[in-house]
Amino acid sequence: MDWSPMSNEKNLHADVLIIGGGLVGLAASHSLARAGAKVICVDSGHFGEHQSSQNWGFVRQQGRGLGELDLMIEANKRWQELSDLLEQEVSWEKGGNLAVFDTPDEEESYRQWMREGRSRGIDTNYLDLDGIKQHIPNWKRSVRGGIFAGEDGHADPQTVVAAYIAACREVGVQLLADTPVRTLLRRGSTIIGAQTEAGILQAGTTVVAAGAWSRQLLSTAGIDLPQNYVVGSVALTTPVAPLTNATVWGGGFSFRQRRDGRFVCSVGGGGVVRLNTDSILQAPLFLSAFRKNWRRFALRPGIRPAKDLNAVIRGGQTIREIGPPAARVRTSEPIRALKQLQQTLTGTENARLQDSWAGVIDSTPDTLPVIDAQGGPDGLVIATGFSGHGYGLVPALGPIICDLVLRSQSSFDLSNFRLDRFNAGAFKAPNAVL
Repeated sequence: MDWSPMSNEKNLHADVLIIGGGLVGLAASHSLARAGAKVICVDSGHFGEHQSSQNWGFVRQQGRGLGELDLMIEANKRWQELSDLLEQEVSWEKGGNLAVFDTPDEEESYRQWMREGRSRGIDTNYLDLDGIKQHIPNWKRSVRGGIFAGEDGHADPQTVVAAYIAACREVGVQLLADTPVRTLLRRGSTIIGAQTEAGILQAGTTVVAAGAWSRQLLSTAGIDLPQNYVVGSVALTTPVAPLTNATVWGGGFSFRQRRDGRFVCSVGGGGVVRLNTDSILQAPLFLSAFRKNWRRFALRPGIRPAKDLNAVIRGGQTIREIGPPAARVRTSEPIRALKQLQQTLTGTENARLQDSWAGVIDSTPDTLPVIDAQGGPDGLVIATGFSGHGYGLVPALGPIICDLVLRSQSSFDLSNFRLDRFNAGAFKAPNAVL
């Protein structure tokens, strides 16, 4: 919409407005402020409260889609120095990533990825069952084999969020919590900021890093971002003795052990997909991804009455329901996740469920993000659609978004992440194996 100031509202001005206070927005804010920009970062709730602090905490190169592997390689290097950069502890642990498989077909897929990964410099290796037990002596599950990447690791998401918030404050970022953004503001062909419930935020450049809310927000500027949502549940156990420093992924289970002895565990990738008007309208774009991964998802009806619509985008007479679903724990999943953990590691028999939570994971048709300064009007940078992979990529994203804002380009090749690939049909089904 065009900006029309209202005399009874408070106007704030900045060089850069970051919409979204998750880790992507915080990382971009930190890099830009360190480069000398005046930055406002705004969030509808508390900073980092959604998927940024609710994910598994995995930081893995292994198994990534090849389209984002180079970006993840760069991010992994930066994770190892992130505490020094932020001058805050981020709890980084380089324990490696183990991915196990049970069938010959899975083995072939994993071995193929291992060859591709090695060609990019990833130190990933095949392990038989005895090799797995050498890395994790308490392993008791019978599996066909696995692949292991020793340079991968993990970090506690809540600790990382707190570190970025503190670092942003240190470099002068203005953090506005509990400030929902209603629309992007346009003057002619340029985005000049946003209208919030508290007033107008005006900036030379606006960065949309709103995660699962990005489609809804970009629609207010006439930008169609293909985006669907998966709700996944995660469990936290009571503490047990230290058993492994690796992150582990297998058929129907995944886990990592925190420094305090508690396990973060899940029933693996996927989750609940809520079908609503908007997701059905987008279905043609997502069909190839769904065909490849349909076993991972549970489809549930999610049609809501008109009075409950989060927002609308107007295309002729069509009203589309958009916006992420509510994040509700699927009660059976934490119970199954604990059982799978106990069937995998000796020493977890006395662990009990301490907590569980659900997060909304946004997804694009090829599960690659959109990182683009040319995907809409002038004055707009889009950084969203990370499809559950954004946490691991965060340390590399701050400098990249900073370059897009200040120089309209990045030294990193972002051609795989352009928004217009969807309109042009220039995308493929996801090729990750994990």
